[in-house]
Amino acid sequence: MNTTFGKKILTPPITLKPTFVVCEKEDATFYSGYGIFPKVRPFTDLYLLKKILNSEIMETYISATAKSYRGGWRAYSKTFIENFGIPKLSSKDVEFLKREKDQKAINDFLREIYYERSKIFMTAFIMQ
Repeated sequence: MNTTFGKKILTPPITLKPTFVVCEKEDATFYSGYGIFPKVRPFTDLYLLKKILNSEIMETYISATAKSYRGGWRAYSKTFIENFGIPKLSSKDVEFLKREKDQKAINDFLREIYYERSKIFMTAFIMQ
């Protein structure tokens, strides 16, 4: 059974910075790269999860853990992405992230959550 079908977030395997995109077409599949299929609320909201994955927090995490290539390219592979911790978010946090469009404000907010507030992490998605 092909498990690449369904709504998902896609990312290339090697890129300069976080490049996660939402694919809402449930009948679409993919050949190269990775698909993220959220399994835990509130991260079943693909756009909310995408904001976290495209943040400076993810970029810093990948810079510290993933293989680097010439020219600043980094491996955004399953091994590294699935070990990226997602903090527990309050309903107020979720509403802020859903509402906010400015990436700098999102990065500042996530920096506070990751570095100052949260000590408890959970796995929020599975990789295919």
